[in-house]
Amino acid sequence: SRMNALEQYSDMQDSVASLYRTMVAIDHRLTQNCTRYGDVGAFASTGYDEIASSLKPGETLVDFTDYRDEKDGHRRYAAFIIRNGMEHPLLVPVCDGAEIDSLIAQNHGLVSSIHDEEAGERLRTICFDPIREHLTEGETAFLIPSGIYHSISIDALPLDDSILVGDRYPMVRLSSARLLLDRNTSAPARLSA
Repeated sequence: SRMNALEQYSDMQDSVASLYRTMVAIDHRLTQNCTRYGDVGAFASTGYDEIASSLKPGETLVDFTDYRDEKDGHRRYAAFIIRNGMEHPLLVPVCDGAEIDSLIAQNHGLVSSIHDEEAGERLRTICFDPIREHLTEGETAFLIPSGIYHSISIDALPLDDSILVGDRYPMVRLSSARLLLDRNTSAPARLSA
């Protein structure tokens, strides 16, 4: 039985070694196919100055964030507004998540049904108007959603008489501000309004 246990242990070591070799081979192929993966440390350490300086004139980054307020337990939303040349981002309180949740509940739980008419205007007032004064009509706003903002198409909200927010404020959604740096590399640009 002791010999049997040693044989099983030896077989497990061989299996682990084989899995490790497979992992190293996959990692090597992934590194060759994806330069980002190979340089993940540099990607993760990108700082505010690099992001801000990557913005061109006429571009604004709106990086939404959400947090739970310790006082009342409500989820709150805020946005970091960033332009090239700003020493620090501007933090703009946007809304209480309960306002958005209430509006969604009134529309049978469907976010898609609140992008037009009265509900859309109310959603725009809650989600967009607080940042509107920090944007310039006709200039590109890069949006990084957080929480419920992943489900809201701000650019499709009504602004005025059959005009949508996106008609006056061109918007591009990003999953990360670091994607702005791609425009300055040899990678094909995918960021356009």
